Amino acid sequence: MSAPARKVHFGHYLAYGSNDFLGAGAMSIIGFWILFFYTTFCGLTAAEAGIIFVAARLLDAFFSPVIGYISDHFHHTWFGKRIGRRRFFILLAIPLVPSFALMWVEGQSFWYYLITYCFFELVYAMEIIPYETLAAEMSPNYQTKAKFAGARIICGQIANIAALWLPGVIIAKLGGKESADTFLYLGIIFSVFFVGFSLAVAVATPRHTICLVLAS
Repeated sequence: MSAPARKVHFGHYLAYGSNDFLGAGAMSIIGFWILFFYTTFCGLTAAEAGIIFVAARLLDAFFSPVIGYISDHFHHTWFGKRIGRRRFFILLAIPLVPSFALMWVEGQSFWYYLITYCFFELVYAMEIIPYETLAAEMSPNYQTKAKFAGARIICGQIANIAALWLPGVIIAKLGGKESADTFLYLGIIFSVFFVGFSLAVAVATPRHTICLVLAS
């Protein structure tokens, strides 16, 4: 039996779209700053940083399809029926998202940076992969689905711009590129943002809106 329909308000679109500040923003910050941080403050060579990036891609290539498969079938489980097959993974990822800040600690070993980078990639996949399917399950109405998708596109574009501009402002205000602590503060600040956006999309998507496909 399908769940009753509900009214969708502007706040739902905004909360759903805002999660792409994690989706687009985190990867933009990492892509723009992490290599500089590794080679400047962590004692890593460009080759060692490259190994970390390749290892993360290989893990992602394996775990992302697994997460997608589990999420697709999770509504058959006790947790999936009560929390929602997508929402469960978003809620599970929220306390782990601050691992983003752990990547920005100076003076650690190669293995520390390998593990923290790969761990955040897995947390990111656990949150984003179920999230990417939500637009199709938030409402049975095609126009409403399209608005959810549009909200995500708009927020994603804003996030890309903010991720290129805002870190530079924060770095300049907190000590400049010459200080490793500045990057740690950057990681902590954005971890707080990412947790907030993840909470917003989890709160804005009640359990029944994530279980619309139970009959299929």
